[in-house]
Amino acid sequence: MQTLVHSNKTEDIKIKIRYDKVFTMNKDGRGGGFSFIWKGSIKGEIVLFSENITNLQIEEDIFGKWVLKGYNEFPDYGNHETC
Repeated sequence: MQTLVHSNKTEDIKIKIRYDKVFTMNKDGRGGGFSFIWKGSIKGEIVLFSENITNLQIEEDIFGKWVLKGYNEFPDYGNHETC
């Protein structure tokens, strides 16, 4: 989810919706940040973290391993495929 709040607020959201895990890239000034929130029954691990891209590797029984990518104000919007 894209967010304009800091990690303390996303931690509150995680608790209210009864999820177990949260990773938040805090906003920078007026720029947006983002959060991944997931249940503990799903194995999730941050495998790439940078200023513009975060990859969360998910492992589950049905689909196996896959990657959820979060983009944060990538400077070349036409070039997401190369990430």
